[in-house]
Amino acid sequence: MNKPIPIKDPIQHGTDDFNFSIYHHYTKKGHNLFFGNHWHPEYEIIYVKSGSLIFEIDGKNYSVSNNQALIINRYQIHSWLGVHTSPFHFAAIVFGNSFLFPDPHSFIYKKYIHSEKGELSLQTQILGKDNWEKEILLILHKICSTADLQNLGYELELQIQLLRIFNIMITNDACIYLSDPHDVFRTRIRDILYYMHENYQQDLKISALAQSMYMSTEHFIRSFKKVTGKSPKRYLLDYRLQCVISQLIESDEKIAAIAEACGFSDMSYFSRIFKAYTGKTPSEYRKLKRGLYSV
Repeated sequence: MNKPIPIKDPIQHGTDDFNFSIYHHYTKKGHNLFFGNHWHPEYEIIYVKSGSLIFEIDGKNYSVSNNQALIINRYQIHSWLGVHTSPFHFAAIVFGNSFLFPDPHSFIYKKYIHSEKGELSLQTQILGKDNWEKEILLILHKICSTADLQNLGYELELQIQLLRIFNIMITNDACIYLSDPHDVFRTRIRDILYYMHENYQQDLKISALAQSMYMSTEHFIRSFKKVTGKSPKRYLLDYRLQCVISQLIESDEKIAAIAEACGFSDMSYFSRIFKAYTGKTPSEYRKLKRGLYSV
């Protein structure tokens, strides 16, 4: 097996001089929307305007609903799944350190961002309950409006509002300091995740994956679970099942063909594991999610 390519987000968010982007995601009722595992060196703040969706960040699930926000840190592996039973709309605000602190030698940067304690990291959490969290939601709403209108001086306004969020989180102890936010084994596991996503239909061997990273199988399994929260075998199985689920809802392809295309060569095993995962047979699940199945 060739050395895998990292799953770094291929999208450049903004420009080198203006490292900021905002993306709006929508879906209609009954539609399923999934964005697979990826990472990037920028911060990301999810602001849910309506509906609900599920994010997986470093192996942990976060259910985010209307008028809530979710903090995703730099270098964190994350994916999301739109809850298809209701429409949703959320804004993904992505920005780098250079957008807020263009001078890494400045007093502010050295005191708050990269101090003797380590590198500042916003705590991964859902916001929307406490008063200071509600204040951040109001700021996020203003950021969305400012980015959409792009009036004269909007770049300065975006920078000011994001700095306000940082200030609120720092003063409310919602930050931690990391000695190495993008350490070696996390980067190596990201490489493996990319390879698994590109080749999940194949008969992947855990021992071969470990060997490609120059790690023992035991060390590889421990490191993989530390990053994703799952063993490599469980992660691959869940990924294949999620691919099946997505295609069951979105396509009219025969179930056997979908299962085979997603890496399941044994239909008996597939049927058994799918029911254990969802509580339904594949045909029951398809009907249920299309609103044709009554319990």
